[in-house]
Amino acid sequence: MEALLAAYEPHCEHIAKRARTRREAVALRAVVNDGAQREAVTVEESLGKWQPGDELQGDVNFRTLRALLKLVDEKGFERSPHQLKFHAAFERAAARVIYRDSWGTQRPKIMKAHGWKTTPGEVLISTPRRFGKTFRQALHCPVLVHARPPKLTQDSESAASPSSSPASR
Repeated sequence: MEALLAAYEPHCEHIAKRARTRREAVALRAVVNDGAQREAVTVEESLGKWQPGDELQGDVNFRTLRALLKLVDEKGFERSPHQLKFHAAFERAAARVIYRDSWGTQRPKIMKAHGWKTTPGEVLISTPRRFGKTFRQALHCPVLVHARPPKLTQDSESAASPSSSPASR
């Protein structure tokens, strides 16, 4: 027990030091008067990582989802205004998955934070042909999966391994 208590203080100091370093790396600074050399923090490095202002794991996931969609837009696959509306509806419909751990208890707070009046479970898209539905839905699904990777439990890992099947015994 004493060894655990002895390791606690250095651990707390290490975490506080890392937090200070991270805050300094992402802090806004006047570029004109700043002569210090700093390490650049890219959007890709912040994907899936907690940032100041994130209160729930779903906030991290949601920010990651939007950042990934923005990266796709910047790569030349710019979404039309209609597709932006589709994706806003997809985000609301997928909110219970994005905020999986806290959706049951924090739903009103989450909806208020995003300015949503409703969060339907399904989205119906009815548009003319050649409107980009298939491509955009195919784009949104992998981005959503990357933003909120599935939880793996010991049971799901052992069920996925071939050695645990009855035929292999």
